[in-house]
Amino acid sequence: MDIELVDSKVGRGTQFDVFIPIHGGHVESDSEESSRPIYDAGRKRILFVDAERSILDLAKISLEKSGYDVTVFEDSRLALEAFRKDPDEYDILVTDQTMPGLVGSDLAKAVLEIRPGLPVILCSGYSKAISEDMADSMGIKGYLFKPVSREVLSNTIRQIFEARAA
Repeated sequence: MDIELVDSKVGRGTQFDVFIPIHGGHVESDSEESSRPIYDAGRKRILFVDAERSILDLAKISLEKSGYDVTVFEDSRLALEAFRKDPDEYDILVTDQTMPGLVGSDLAKAVLEIRPGLPVILCSGYSKAISEDMADSMGIKGYLFKPVSREVLSNTIRQIFEARAA
């Protein structure tokens, strides 16, 4: 069988054929398990900061579906300004390290100066600026490597809240 996956003609354009296998079993798009709140001790409020709008949008949808209230910021300086206005508005900060203007570790440091003990999760791709040990010594409760899956983020948040409740 000869299958042509790409057809390109000058002046006409290019067509890509994508074949997706049929799944023979039952697929759950949104099971009760995945949509139940991750942490059940009241509605927790997350301040989520990342320079990429697509990451913010996905995190907001995913975490709200899991039972959290989520406030997102693309600009870490604006997030810090909002936090300064009402530091008790949030139960946890999740921030990317690589941010224009104010990097995530500096945002975490400023937030922790205002409200010591607030749980902070720092997400980072490869960065020489901060390591997991450095983040831990700053009081950051979670250090995640990007890309971060919904499950890893959700489990980390839940573990932090459960540890605080114990």
